[in-house]
Amino acid sequence: MSDKNKKKITSTISDSLKEYFSEIKDKKNPKDIVGAVVQSALKSKDEISLKVAREITAFIQRIDFAKEIIKISETHKFKISAEVELVKKDKKSN
Repeated sequence: MSDKNKKKITSTISDSLKEYFSEIKDKKNPKDIVGAVVQSALKSKDEISLKVAREITAFIQRIDFAKEIIKISETHKFKISAEVELVKKDKKSN
C-alpha cells in the first residue's frame, strides 16, 4: 500500500473518530452511546470499504492485460482441453 493510500485511510479514520466523539459527547444514556458507537463504526467501515474498492479498481485499470498475457506466454505454454458429446435428440422434442 502506498504512503498516499495510508494517509487517506488514516485521515478517514481520524475524521470518523472526531465525528464519533462529537456525537457521544452530548449523550448521557448508555443506550444512546452504544447506538452512536455502532452507527459510527458502520459508517467508518463503509467509507474505508469504498476507498479500498476505488484503489483496487484504479489498480486493475492500470494493468495492460495483453502485455501480461504476452509475458506469461513467453515462459509458459497453453493447454486447452475440450470435450464434445453428440447426443441424439428425443423424437418428441422435434
